[in-house]
Amino acid sequence: MGYVGSQTKNWTRKVDANAIGLADRLAFAESNGNAAGNALKPFHALTNGQLPFFAHRGSAQYDSLQTAFSTRFHRGSIFQLTYTYSKTFADTFLHISNGGGNLIIDPLNPSAGYGLATINRPHIFSANLVYNLPTLQNMDRLARNILGSWEVGSIINISSGSSITPVIGGLSNVNDPSGIGIGNGVERPNIVPGQPCRNPSFDNFQFLNPNRYTMNGFKLGSVGTAPVGDCLGPSTRTVDTSLAKKLQNDGAGSRAVPDRFLQPVQPPAVWQSGWRQQYRWREYRFQRRE
Repeated sequence: MGYVGSQTKNWTRKVDANAIGLADRLAFAESNGNAAGNALKPFHALTNGQLPFFAHRGSAQYDSLQTAFSTRFHRGSIFQLTYTYSKTFADTFLHISNGGGNLIIDPLNPSAGYGLATINRPHIFSANLVYNLPTLQNMDRLARNILGSWEVGSIINISSGSSITPVIGGLSNVNDPSGIGIGNGVERPNIVPGQPCRNPSFDNFQFLNPNRYTMNGFKLGSVGTAPVGDCLGPSTRTVDTSLAKKLQNDGAGSRAVPDRFLQPVQPPAVWQSGWRQQYRWREYRFQRRE
């Protein structure tokens, strides 16, 4: 058991040098992107769009408590457990180090984009087992080679979903409700107190609760109250199993010869509104060892 942490500094992030100033954001939101609104942009003579500016000012903090357990038991079998509880905070999306996709929502207030990072997964659990079945050395050679020295293995992985930040989609009457100049798809809505993150009814395979967020009471020219990394996405649960036969040659010379009698098949993943179902065949092997 131990603590593992790290800090990231000088991560490349992108800001819009053509963002609207604080005093003009309400007017820009009300202008709905017309000529008068675009004239409020600092460099509107050059462009009405964004002016990306890259700087090495992004930061992140990772803190974790990690535990591990390992033991050997009957006939050299192995059992292992690992568990990590962690938090990852950042003021940028940490997508890639060249700044692409790391747009800061408010260049005049970088702390507005600080919160749980998109790579944050609080709980990660893993367990694996390799269990050696009896060798049946007291039986005749044919029975020993067929029924003895089998090995059963399994790996279980369970992890939380990654943090999700809600953003405002398209609005019919307002192109930029926060008035920053970056438009919909980045700015955040208001949060509804008391509403859970997960959709209780799971209608239409929708994982997040749509009633958790609202535009009611939203003040034009401001950032919504929904925090960065507000909810966790769907968790991941996978179980893999294997069965292997160890064939031993009683002679002086032997070599490992794997023989597959079932090829592994990995069909395409099936996505349903953020959920993934994964189906896979397992691979079984006979193996001759010294």
